[in-house]
Amino acid sequence: AVLVTTGLDKPIRAGIPGEDHAWPWEEFLDQHASLGLKGKRVLIIGGGAIAVDCAATAVRDGAAHCELIYRRKMEHMPLTAYERELLLSHGVELTTGTRVTKVHQKAGKVTGVTTMRQYVRTGKKPTPDNFAPLSGEKPAFRSADVVVIAIGSTSRLATATRKRRIFTAGDMVHGAATVVEAVASGK
Repeated sequence: AVLVTTGLDKPIRAGIPGEDHAWPWEEFLDQHASLGLKGKRVLIIGGGAIAVDCAATAVRDGAAHCELIYRRKMEHMPLTAYERELLLSHGVELTTGTRVTKVHQKAGKVTGVTTMRQYVRTGKKPTPDNFAPLSGEKPAFRSADVVVIAIGSTSRLATATRKRRIFTAGDMVHGAATVVEAVASGK
């Protein structure tokens, strides 16, 4: 038998206009040292552990400003106490309850993003389909030199197989979780 447990290694796309000018988290973390982030404004779209890693990396590389924009409330961020403290200790600005609707660029260089404040419809869970713009809210522009999309990951491999004696476990089956949960699912 073969057990495939590759984890989630393919960044999820946000599906917003201008996204091709933003960095997927994987490429950003791989190439950050060559981006010349010192003195730049960096916006991270996302609110999980990978978004925290991207923000901490940008700050360590000398970004003048680093902001994490998350569509849900802070208490819904899937972070450990350590990861929350890491954000605060690095001086990362947190903007929650906000959706990025467009990445702007001029001559191929990012100039910023358009954002819209939002809320979860009454009685609904905070899933993407249950968010709506705040009444009377107008889109806002936030300037940026670098935009990173860190909203999640999926597996590059198919998670379902019809072949006998080939099994998948961990994040490939249940989605992003802790190492302990991934190991337990391999039982």
